[in-house]
Amino acid sequence: MKERPKKTIFSKFRQEAILKKTKKFVLEDLLPNPKINKIILFGSLVEGNFGEYERPFKNRRYSDVDVLLIVEDDFEVPEEWGEHFHCDIYDVYNSHMMDEEILVQYIVCRKNSYQNKEHQKESEKWGVPLSLEKSKHKNIIIHEK
Repeated sequence: MKERPKKTIFSKFRQEAILKKTKKFVLEDLLPNPKINKIILFGSLVEGNFGEYERPFKNRRYSDVDVLLIVEDDFEVPEEWGEHFHCDIYDVYNSHMMDEEILVQYIVCRKNSYQNKEHQKESEKWGVPLSLEKSKHKNIIIHEK
């Protein structure tokens, strides 16, 4: 695995502006969709350490935006989403570049997997806040039906 380069953390003001823009972008991109139960932001943008890498990391200059989607089991992933990886608990897709520089990653977790306590516990190890309120990882729910 490649070592992550040093990152210059953006000011709180700049991160808040990116967070606001991200919420708008994600909600417009995904909704309305009756198959999406929750949309949760997490990762560096929510933790307050979003920024620019000193050299490209995984072909990107900036931190990515992590978006967890809790969806119905029959949710269909849009064809235009680029597959990043799959595991037993969730699937990760590289979606769009926001402002053509910031990558939005959608982590898709189907309802049957989300309700599994073992899956919640395992995902926490990887920084994915499936247990939400009990999660040790900061997260923001931006949509819940």
